[in-house]
Amino acid sequence: MSSSNLAQSTTSIESKSRAHVVYDKTSGEILHIHHSVVFPQGVPVRESQEARALRFAGNKAGANAEVIEVDPASVNHRNSSGIRIDLAKRKVVCK
Repeated sequence: MSSSNLAQSTTSIESKSRAHVVYDKTSGEILHIHHSVVFPQGVPVRESQEARALRFAGNKAGANAEVIEVDPASVNHRNSSGIRIDLAKRKVVCK
């Protein structure tokens, strides 16, 4: 089959990468990192990204859990145990 016969899109599909961190609000320990990709004209969401992150955190997300949206690059590490949340600034920091 010739590749010239395959249909190709002439428009780019824009998307936005997002990351939500579930963390312990007393220690700053990261409990879960939730990555998602959002498309401008995608399917309407049934739950907020924060609620979804908490749901996927499962039993780790206890009464002290909070969720913040962060730059996806700030939590894109091979060893996520080397990062935490600075509670005063509500930002990702390296330990």
